[in-house]
Amino acid sequence: MEKVFGWLTDHMPAWLLASLLVFVALIALGVFLAAFWQGRALTLFGVSIGARLGKGQGEGDPETPADQEVESLRAGDAPPSLTVSPPTVPSSNAPPSPEPTLGNQAIIEPPRTAPAQPAAPRLAGWERLALVSHDKTFGIAHLIREVAEVVRAPGGAAVVGLSGDGGIGKTTLAYEVARQCDDGAAFTEIVWASAKDAHMSVRTAGDGVIGTINWQDVVRSIVLQLGADPGPNSALWDRQLSGRLGQAGEHERFLLVLDNLENLQDAEATVDKLLKSGFSRPHKVLVTTRFSLPLRNLAASRNIAVPPLSERAAMELIRHVGDLSNAITQASQRDLARIVETAEGNPYLIKLIVGLYQEEQRPLKMVIDELIEQGRRSENPDDAGAQVRDYLYTQSLERLEHRFNAEIQESLIAAFRNRPKGDAVKYEDLKQLSGISDDEVFGKALTMACRLNLVRVTEPDKRYSIHSLLYEFLTG
Repeated sequence: MEKVFGWLTDHMPAWLLASLLVFVALIALGVFLAAFWQGRALTLFGVSIGARLGKGQGEGDPETPADQEVESLRAGDAPPSLTVSPPTVPSSNAPPSPEPTLGNQAIIEPPRTAPAQPAAPRLAGWERLALVSHDKTFGIAHLIREVAEVVRAPGGAAVVGLSGDGGIGKTTLAYEVARQCDDGAAFTEIVWASAKDAHMSVRTAGDGVIGTINWQDVVRSIVLQLGADPGPNSALWDRQLSGRLGQAGEHERFLLVLDNLENLQDAEATVDKLLKSGFSRPHKVLVTTRFSLPLRNLAASRNIAVPPLSERAAMELIRHVGDLSNAITQASQRDLARIVETAEGNPYLIKLIVGLYQEEQRPLKMVIDELIEQGRRSENPDDAGAQVRDYLYTQSLERLEHRFNAEIQESLIAAFRNRPKGDAVKYEDLKQLSGISDDEVFGKALTMACRLNLVRVTEPDKRYSIHSLLYEFLTG
């Protein structure tokens, strides 16, 4: 080093040597200050720049919790204070939360990575119109795929019918099929329409009535979902539908799910109307009905029967809906098999049985024995399931009456009975329709009715309805 310095003094002008030394000194000073700044004042995930210096702490001052947190982070430890909690949405009327501070300076909160949690599903417009209340399906995954393939096929049947007994799960299956088809690949638009009772409809009867449903209600719902304006004149709604389908673009393909066509006359006449309106290939119609569609044109329609649940799937459903009952979750395979046999694999009957049992104070075996005896009383073996269902309705309504009183039970049920079949109402509207003035009593009665599976609630906007079978029981 001395030889190098000597050579520089002998061969370099003094002013240039001085400049070089000053430059080296400045570099050294800059490195020193940067290291000092990072070690003393630069924050690391949580404390603002200059936080310590702003407080005037010296080396001997005791550490604050914030200092300990910084040191913990520097050491690579996870700080105990950084716990993750679900996000909360403040009320629109609440004042904004104050910024957290340390001393007189704001704390810059770091981004915190929370464990991945399932986000609330975003529902498409058609999904909000479907009256479904299931949170998962059991034993029908293969059937969903099969029906979806039939519906998606460009050259397949224009009308696909899902047929089966009431409560067998036709609406659930149609809903899940529509969800699979709602990926933008096969169809550009999904439309959901539910048939409502024409006798209770607010619209006038006449040409707009097909069998027991109001055709005009169906048409208006379809036209609106396809983005057209039906206008006030119901006599023109058929023309509006035909016009919208006729003007569909080259790449537009619509899937219409028509739910709740409970009898053959309704299904046959409605499908004919839809085909004449232009709902044919490349568009598709998926219909739920209790009876098979007449196959007048094998190329135009196809029937798919919805079978009862397998014993394994039915047992999984029982344990799922009965998870609040130890007797259900701990029941033997034999007891569960007896429930499945009594319900004939019908998901809706299974829910009614489990709902009633959870409100009973009797052993599970006793409840099942009683239901089996009710089925045996039927003169026609094919009607055993209906006999058990009516008994379950009667017992469930009596439990609701016993818990409250006859007036509360009748007022709540009448709010549904006096509406069109297939209709759904929101909480406040239902309360008003029931005439039950006590908020607490109404809420508890509705909750119990949901537990008994007399009333179903559709998420996420909390619309309440009753099954068409219960509606028929109440009005028959």
